[in-house]
Amino acid sequence: MRGHHHFLQGTILAFIFFFVIVLTIGKGETYLESILIVIPLFIFLGSIYPDTDERNSEIFRLNSRNWFLLIISIFYAIIAYPLRWLIFWPTYYLTKKCLPLKYKQNIQVTHRNFNHSFFGIFMAAMVLFIVLSVINYLFEKDHFTLALIQITSLLTLTIVIGFFIGGFLHLLQDVYSMGGLFVLFPFSNLKISGDYSSRDYTDKMDRRITILLFVFLIFCQPIFAYIITHSPSNSLAIRTVWLVAVSAILIIYLSFGIKYRVIISNWENKVVNLRKFFISAIVILVLLNILNYILFIEL
Repeated sequence: MRGHHHFLQGTILAFIFFFVIVLTIGKGETYLESILIVIPLFIFLGSIYPDTDERNSEIFRLNSRNWFLLIISIFYAIIAYPLRWLIFWPTYYLTKKCLPLKYKQNIQVTHRNFNHSFFGIFMAAMVLFIVLSVINYLFEKDHFTLALIQITSLLTLTIVIGFFIGGFLHLLQDVYSMGGLFVLFPFSNLKISGDYSSRDYTDKMDRRITILLFVFLIFCQPIFAYIITHSPSNSLAIRTVWLVAVSAILIIYLSFGIKYRVIISNWENKVVNLRKFFISAIVILVLLNILNYILFIEL
């Protein structure tokens, strides 16, 4: 996926989760609301982090094709450089130190290497946790209390979870490409790929996904508010809002996975087409929402 669409989709997804969290979590607990509200910010940061793995990546280049892309690329670069130096490089060196030789010899500073895998995102989240913990300690070591430790620990954990979710969403956005992703790298040669090419500018797949997510963003807040205000119970409202939000996002991405014939393969050329799996997943998500809606109406 093209870099500016990673940025746009990361921003849209962050706002969607912002509405979900504000409307469903932490009501009556001001400090909890304040802590959880940072999740969308770090979902956004996590969603652009994987592309910091290569200095020549689009994330570091100014795009002067038009003023809109230029503004995005400037903002992108302002975020990307701190992520590269504070998270990517420590993650790279820590991973090289921790892994056995047969795994770490494959880890390189190249695009779509370990930074575009579940393990790479997990390691980056752990480095972020360490960095934030050190910062918390340095700023608050002279007046630490049990309550403060609990709050800062919860805040740090919340940030890490948001960052990991954002990284996962970035991987989801990249699996359609011909180059694909080794999502279990460096432990497996399992590869997920499709037939989309970001170099083919006549193919507007990434733009279509961005538009669909934006349309959902426009309508999600009134939909969520309606569910909450008309729900007979708070627990049902929260469950319904999260189910609708996650289902809508997954259905959008899974639908394009069907169109671009996403497959799983390995070096032995064993290929599994994911079309049936994606269709089944979409059907299950739709049925779950219908069932939940029926229960919601009946109550």
